Amino acid sequence: MYNFNWFLPKVINLLFQGLVNSSDPDLHLELVQLKMERIKLQEEKLECKRMMILNRAGRKSVPLSSKDRSILPDGRIVVRTNNDR
Repeated sequence: MYNFNWFLPKVINLLFQGLVNSSDPDLHLELVQLKMERIKLQEEKLECKRMMILNRAGRKSVPLSSKDRSILPDGRIVVRTNNDR
C-alpha cells in the first residue's frame, strides 16, 4: 500500500482553495475521508505521546486496595469511599 501522507495536505489545501474541481462528488468524498483518516491518526499519535509522558513521569493510576472493594452476591462490585465508612 502506498503512503500518500505527504500528498494529502496539498490536495486538501487545493480543494478548499477551489483549485480542484469539487463538482465530482466521489472525489470530494474521497478527499474528506482522507482528511478524517489523517485527523484520526493525529489523535492516536497524540494519545500515544500523552501516555508516554505519563509513564515517564510515573503517574500511573493508583489501584484500589482490596479492602475498599467488595463483591455482592449478584456479582456487582461495590467500592467504598471514606464517606461510606
